[in-house]
Amino acid sequence: MKNVLALLLFFCGHSLLAQNKETVYTLQNDEQIAVYESALGVYQSRLGFAVVIENTKKNTRKYCVNKTIYETFNRKSIEHPIITNEHWGIVDTRADSNLVIFDGYRVAKYPNTKRTFDLRITKRLYGYIVYDEPSAEYNVIVNGFTYGPYVNLLNYYLSPDGTNWAVSYYENVGTHYNYYVRFNDKKLLGYPNP
Repeated sequence: MKNVLALLLFFCGHSLLAQNKETVYTLQNDEQIAVYESALGVYQSRLGFAVVIENTKKNTRKYCVNKTIYETFNRKSIEHPIITNEHWGIVDTRADSNLVIFDGYRVAKYPNTKRTFDLRITKRLYGYIVYDEPSAEYNVIVNGFTYGPYVNLLNYYLSPDGTNWAVSYYENVGTHYNYYVRFNDKKLLGYPNP
């Protein structure tokens, strides 16, 4: 039994030594791996990895995604990057612009009065919300197409296979609220149907 255990430990140790170690990025002065809401800023999938690196003195951050650095972002609230087995994305602020980066390409840029958040990615869809501060309205962006505006947006949904999506919202009608779900095929679920 001891021989079997020793042999097993030998092979486990050998397999650990056989792994390649590579330096992807070296933290500079005042930089650290971001930690927020009890989560370390490291994300991984079969596609690769994403690491959020923050500069504590400058209050900025950068993202290292599969050995490529995307910098410098300065939004006060951090939204973690999304990385799936097929795609990845970031929503953040750089200087006076809100950016959406999907698979390494900047797919959208908005002025500071339009805040981007709640990025979601499935097999064939990516979506996020844009809040327009002057008008107090929300738009949902799915694969680059804008849906809305919604004054009272509740949520939006992307199907796991990327074939369907929906938006839920409500309308204030005098003394009560009407709740609705609008699907990508323009069907509307809710009562009363407007």
